[in-house]
Amino acid sequence: MKKINWDKKFFEGVVSIEETESGLRLWRIPYKEKKLFYGLEDIAAKQSGIRIRFKTNSSSASLAIGIPDKNIHGKSEAVIDIAVNGKIVKKVKASEIATDITIDNLGRREKLIEFWLDHHNRQMTLKHMLIDEGSYAVPADGRRIKWVTYGSSITQCAEAESPGYTWPAIVARKHDLNLTCLGYGSNCHLEPMVAMMIRDLHPDFISMILSTNALGVMHIRYFQPAVIGMVRIIREKNPATPIAAISPILFPASEKITEEGAFTIVKMRQQLQEAVNRLIDCGDEKIAYFNGLDLLNDEKYLMPDRVHPNHHGYAHMAENFSKIVINSDFLKKHVFSVYGNSS
Repeated sequence: MKKINWDKKFFEGVVSIEETESGLRLWRIPYKEKKLFYGLEDIAAKQSGIRIRFKTNSSSASLAIGIPDKNIHGKSEAVIDIAVNGKIVKKVKASEIATDITIDNLGRREKLIEFWLDHHNRQMTLKHMLIDEGSYAVPADGRRIKWVTYGSSITQCAEAESPGYTWPAIVARKHDLNLTCLGYGSNCHLEPMVAMMIRDLHPDFISMILSTNALGVMHIRYFQPAVIGMVRIIREKNPATPIAAISPILFPASEKITEEGAFTIVKMRQQLQEAVNRLIDCGDEKIAYFNGLDLLNDEKYLMPDRVHPNHHGYAHMAENFSKIVINSDFLKKHVFSVYGNSS
């Protein structure tokens, strides 16, 4: 087999690539400025939504990775999904310090291969990739809608069984979207540095599912200004990029809280909708509000801990996101009429 030289075009969903002596590390923040992303240094090292994507006529492909002997989140293994022509065909669990992730018997016709990297447990080091002698591997070029989605653990989807089955990954494969997933568990706090990073990614479409993270750290007085500020920072370089602002999904612990002055999940939804209305009233025609309860509401059985959906819950969210957000008149008008069909 022969070794393939890395090309940055092989990687999707990555914000920055760190070159180390032992290989490449992929980040969901600019790693050289990670000290400025307070609280995100560890969570942004988890590769949610990041994949290696290429076309090849090789009958096999092998990815050599290194895994730190101490993991990030107390788990003993990393999980990688392998997709061929958009369909996941193999799941590999890796628990050794160094290992090879291999798929073979693919035939000699050209095919699209994607390695969806571990979304929760470990930051891995990419050492090299091998294909058959006499074969080629090239970046899977082609204009696809660049989608950035921002959120919390509900968007990172740690409870999904493997990285190709987070709800953003399911939606991206279904609609052939170029996904960048900025779901940061426990850290969806509307930080200015994240807003500037999204601004500089120049996406074609942005979604943000704002979450319960703000309930414990943010006074109700500051939530609307934080939302408005984040949108206006993004607008500095993306004045016409459609933004879907989505309120929290079901959060049973807070849904019925009625104490006067308490910042509850119900008030957060109201505040987000009002913030969006304020932006629209001031001339922003490319933003729309969506109620997160339309993505997951009455299905408590899909939320064993009453906070996070389980594996099946994320599949349910993906289905509803496609129906309610992707196929909305808002996105049909502002995204898919420009770049192509959503199906």
